[in-house]
Amino acid sequence: FNSELWDVMGGKPPDWNVGDQGQARTDAIRIEFVPSSTAVFKGATRTINSHGMRDREYSVVPRPDTFRIALVGTSHDTGAGVEDGETYENLVEDRLNAELGPVTGLTYEILNFSHGGYTAIQKLETLRVKMLAFKPDLVIYAAASNELEGVFSPTMFRWLAQNDLFDQFPDVLDAMNRAGIGTEVEDFDSNEEATSAKLRPYEEEVFAKLFRKFRDLAERQEAQTALLLLEIPDDTSQSLPVLERLQAVGEKVGVPILDLRGVFVGVSDRSTLWITPYDSHTNAAGHQMIADLLFEKVLLNDLVPTKAPVAN
Repeated sequence: FNSELWDVMGGKPPDWNVGDQGQARTDAIRIEFVPSSTAVFKGATRTINSHGMRDREYSVVPRPDTFRIALVGTSHDTGAGVEDGETYENLVEDRLNAELGPVTGLTYEILNFSHGGYTAIQKLETLRVKMLAFKPDLVIYAAASNELEGVFSPTMFRWLAQNDLFDQFPDVLDAMNRAGIGTEVEDFDSNEEATSAKLRPYEEEVFAKLFRKFRDLAERQEAQTALLLLEIPDDTSQSLPVLERLQAVGEKVGVPILDLRGVFVGVSDRSTLWITPYDSHTNAAGHQMIADLLFEKVLLNDLVPTKAPVAN
């Protein structure tokens, strides 16, 4: 059974995709988690810390001898449908502290700024408004196979139009002008499908410009940037080539690539990695597989300290 068939047959609970932990913003982040909230979402407990992250509690200013990583992605990266301690970023953090902490004397932290549906614009704005205040040493931009589709997300388009925010993103505005698309809500609502088709040729170009700004902003705060290419259980031979295009962008921008393609190669039936038969978000077993490969890739790219400091 695929998720659409389950919807038709009524197998999915009516409130399955409903969460009570979101609050609207007036900037381009658009939506965020309500701080210090706990609820059940997609069948799993989801705890939001005092800073609005689906994560453990962290101080704004890192403690001494801390190596801090900041991650921003979408619902796959928040761990939709798995318990708090089962998300891949928490698993990697635990392993870094267990295996490298005793050697380096450092505490490793991964702060998860992800939120369901975040687009490239929202990730860039999250970095600028939220992430950099936490003084990360490394910033990871997580992207899945639907990343390019979100560049001109209809939801974000309407939000930018309603809140007069297009001027903050000149690269987006330039592409829209070249495609002959106006910046009023009705310009999109009149024929959403046709408008999306006109903008599609500009998706990769605009993503590259937004991602470069993401990298530049992090570097100005002395944080390194890495691009995480996240394979998800329902990826197919048709969707995975998008990750190749994203890899090419990352290489051109000049950042390390954390390539997780092939993470599920040993699983013959990938639907066994779905949280339910009607929801293809990665389950706990899949998050463990992602965490294992991501840990290897982080070390392979020399993105975290692995040796004891040299005494003066």
